[in-house]
Amino acid sequence: MKHIELPAADRLHELFFYDECDGELYLRVDRGPRKAGMLAGGINVDGYVSVAIDGRRYLAHRIIWKMKTGGDAVLDIDHEDNNRNNNRFENLREATKGQNLRNSKISRRNKSGTKGVYFNPLNNNWRVSIMVDRVPHRLGSFADIEEAKAVAHAARERLHGKFSRAA
Repeated sequence: MKHIELPAADRLHELFFYDECDGELYLRVDRGPRKAGMLAGGINVDGYVSVAIDGRRYLAHRIIWKMKTGGDAVLDIDHEDNNRNNNRFENLREATKGQNLRNSKISRRNKSGTKGVYFNPLNNNWRVSIMVDRVPHRLGSFADIEEAKAVAHAARERLHGKFSRAA
């Protein structure tokens, strides 16, 4: 996905104050009914904080990235703890789309409680399969769910590194 280029960093610093402690953006100037010192933006339909600048909406975590680094993030920005509202800079990191997906939350449809572990009713066992760059890594079938989870966890650590998330 192509990211929208943000206004210049000095313009962002004119408009907003970034509080490093709470990870929030606050207005430096009055903007309509919102007064200087008030929280900037709101939660969008995807659950991210978004902020309007000159009639265009931007994601707060991308604004914060530019304010802190001086440049637009080239890649996606991953929320390390998976909390879309936690915009503390230490929780943000640049990531490829694949890395960002590796750190995603577990699907609501998952029955095992661990990503990559699925029940196979035909053989009455647990299968482990992990995707890396659209390539499935089939790691076997196991009678014991705990063994399947341990194999999945070890494979995720090895294949996904710091972007590994089991659940």
